[in-house]
Amino acid sequence: MLDKRVGAARWMFAASLLVVLAGCSSGKSETASSLPEVTPETEVLPGKSYVLRVGTHCGVERLGLPVNDVFWITDEGDATSTDWLPTEWTGDVDGGLIPLKVVLSADGSELQAEASDRKVTYRQVDDSDEEVFCG
Repeated sequence: MLDKRVGAARWMFAASLLVVLAGCSSGKSETASSLPEVTPETEVLPGKSYVLRVGTHCGVERLGLPVNDVFWITDEGDATSTDWLPTEWTGDVDGGLIPLKVVLSADGSELQAEASDRKVTYRQVDDSDEEVFCG
C-alpha cells in the first residue's frame, strides 16, 4: 500500500514539474521576466530589446508612454477608432496593460513593438498627426 502512495506522489510531482516548466517557457513569461523594463528614466538603446507596459483603454495606435522623450504612433491603426488593438494582442492584456517587447531602430526613427508573435511598427508622432482624445 505504501509503495502505491509513493508511486502516486512521484507521478504527481513529475506532472506538476512539467506544468511549471511548460509555463516558464511560454513567450509571455519570458518577455515579462527576462527583458529590462522601460520607465520614464530609461534610455532605450537602438537594437536592444525592452519591455514596455502600456495601457489599452484608448487602444495602442498611439503608445501612451514616451520612449526617449518621444511619443509614438503606428500607421497600422484604425483612424476611425480610439481603441485600436491588434486582435493577436488581446490575450496579452492584463489589468488594462499590455507588455510589449520593443526595439528601437538604429537611426531612432522607428520603434518595433511585439506581442504574441505580431509586430507593429511605430514612428515618431509629428505635427501632422491629429490629436485624438479618449474619455
